[in-house]
Amino acid sequence: MKDVFLVYDKSCFYEIVILNYFMSFSNCDMVFCSLDGRPVRTMEGFSVNVDMPLEALEKDQIRSFIIPGGNIAEIDTPEVKSYLQALMKREILIAGICAGVDVLDHAGILCDVKSTHSS
Repeated sequence: MKDVFLVYDKSCFYEIVILNYFMSFSNCDMVFCSLDGRPVRTMEGFSVNVDMPLEALEKDQIRSFIIPGGNIAEIDTPEVKSYLQALMKREILIAGICAGVDVLDHAGILCDVKSTHSS
């Protein structure tokens, strides 16, 4: 099973560094993906190589899916929303950090869910 981080240009990488570190002790198979499989330039200026494009992920192999914050315009798309909705139907753990939560909200993932993002 894979724990997937969706990274994108201007994503806030520091938000997932500690999470990634602690998850590495739980024998997770962590995967970094981007929309097109190309490297991304994070908000902090890091160039991050990814393992694969989003579409190459096999949904039945995903244990969790994490979206960091940052400038979410690149990933706040109908395609990503549809992907998240498909993950939700499979009851896969989906997490957002900071502005990443807005992507979840826009995709309807947080409907009827109590969270720190709820009003």
